[in-house]
Amino acid sequence: MADLEMPTFHYDEFGNLVDVEPNCGDVHQPRGLGDTIASITHTTGIAQAVEYVADKLGVDCGCKKRQEALNKLVSYKDNGKDSK
Repeated sequence: MADLEMPTFHYDEFGNLVDVEPNCGDVHQPRGLGDTIASITHTTGIAQAVEYVADKLGVDCGCKKRQEALNKLVSYKDNGKDSK
């Protein structure tokens, strides 16, 4: 069974929530919709519940693949260019 821990919260210099990741030592801005949904599901505990059930059933939940697909579909960066 996976050892589930509380997520780590990261804030910017203004006190705004930047990132929520379990066992994550580095802070990064969300790349797209997948990262945003992952942050929400980790904060609310949904991700931990899904991971627990998937682990008990012996299957992969597909969360990382879905996260990457959503990041590609709805990216917060304009093809690597900074928005102005």
